[in-house]
Amino acid sequence: MDDSIYLDYAACTPVDPHVVEAMMEWMVDRPGSHYARHHIPGRAVADLIEQARMQIGQRIGAAPQEIVFTSSATEANNLAILGLASHLKKTGQTHIVTHEVEHKSVLGPVSWLQKNGFRVTVIPAGPEGYITADDIAEALTPQTGLVTIQAVNNELGTIQPVVQIAAMLQGKDIFFHIDAAQALGKINFSVDGTGIALASISAQKCYGSRGIAGLYVREDIREHLQPLFHGGGDDERLRPGSLPVALCAGFGAAADLAVYKEAEAVRLEDIRESFLNDLRTEIPDIIVHGPQAQEKRVPHIISLRFPHISASTLAVSLPKIAFGIRPHSHIIRAVTRDEQAAAETIRISFGRFTDKHDMMKAIDLIISSVKKRNVQP
Repeated sequence: MDDSIYLDYAACTPVDPHVVEAMMEWMVDRPGSHYARHHIPGRAVADLIEQARMQIGQRIGAAPQEIVFTSSATEANNLAILGLASHLKKTGQTHIVTHEVEHKSVLGPVSWLQKNGFRVTVIPAGPEGYITADDIAEALTPQTGLVTIQAVNNELGTIQPVVQIAAMLQGKDIFFHIDAAQALGKINFSVDGTGIALASISAQKCYGSRGIAGLYVREDIREHLQPLFHGGGDDERLRPGSLPVALCAGFGAAADLAVYKEAEAVRLEDIRESFLNDLRTEIPDIIVHGPQAQEKRVPHIISLRFPHISASTLAVSLPKIAFGIRPHSHIIRAVTRDEQAAAETIRISFGRFTDKHDMMKAIDLIISSVKKRNVQP
């Protein structure tokens, strides 16, 4: 084990030991395809996958059959958005509403649809990257067929009011998709009774393994969603191909553990405040992007700008700290309207296995690096 400090939880969380244990059993000596229910090994695999669907469904307030496994949240977002295109064209609902700070895996397929005849409204972001139900209501037209919004922003930590947005959209014959990749275990999140039609979720953001994610598809809208790929078997008709059994088992175990806990949120908030206070003591000109109010953000994501020092320079000078950089981040540009701000911003994100000792070591290294540069405006 190296002596690096892992502060890139928003990109990929460490795999929880309980998840590893759940996966190991299915990695060796357990052959069988979930399509082969006619024999005992195949039936065991199929039952395991259904159990994982149930575990994930219980965590987000969905039925097991409403969970479609994908390889990533990016694929889930693409399936949700592009999969509706044919139906939306057929019904004439070819207007899409989204937000400027959405993940590229949402903005990408939306842009593709725009180039292929759809009309798109991208609501500009304010300084906190926050959007309201009223903002979306003002953008709706009689042709609006889809609204797609992130539950928790991956760079700013902004919590969007998706339940209120869903309530506003009730009865409007508009599909509401949320990118909930950063939500499981981080906020109180459920689709039950909300009217949300589609929700993308990810194992690697909630202490599961990379390579497995999912899309919640509300049962009554499944017939309107078309697959992106065809042939070779399918997962409830929406995704062909054999499923990675061990990864599904791990995702189920991760979902069991992804309970929002107030005590953990308080612990992470305490770590955050201590980190920022100590950093500001030595580097008073640092800038934190996103909401300052606790109720509008998750505690474990910090978008941090060091004026006059590029994020790339910091990354090179801090090899022992794993943190996120997006030198040309569309999200930071959107909330600051400043290209230089994007180039000078890093993302610190931490979680279940982070303690104050880790953060203190990170503070010392960051302060030392910044002071050595001593770059003047």
